[in-house]
Amino acid sequence: MFYGRRLLGDLVAHGLTEVEAEGRVLVARGGSAIGRVDRLALEQVRERFIAGGHMTAGEVDELCALYDALASLRLGHTVIAVRGCRPRA
Repeated sequence: MFYGRRLLGDLVAHGLTEVEAEGRVLVARGGSAIGRVDRLALEQVRERFIAGGHMTAGEVDELCALYDALASLRLGHTVIAVRGCRPRA
């Protein structure tokens, strides 16, 4: 999950040149397919989150409502791509 942050340094450490990186962040809208998947995932762990004191039932309900709200936007995972060149012989 965190390897993308190290990838650029690893390519440089392996001798690649002209190493560049870029990242993309998914913006998910409430009511979208991603929002529905996230809501289903939250519903699956709902009772464990509440029992473990991580969230209250009200907080879970509020988050589920955000996943459904068309006006709601949230940032998803950042995907990092890195490219470089092998040194010429």
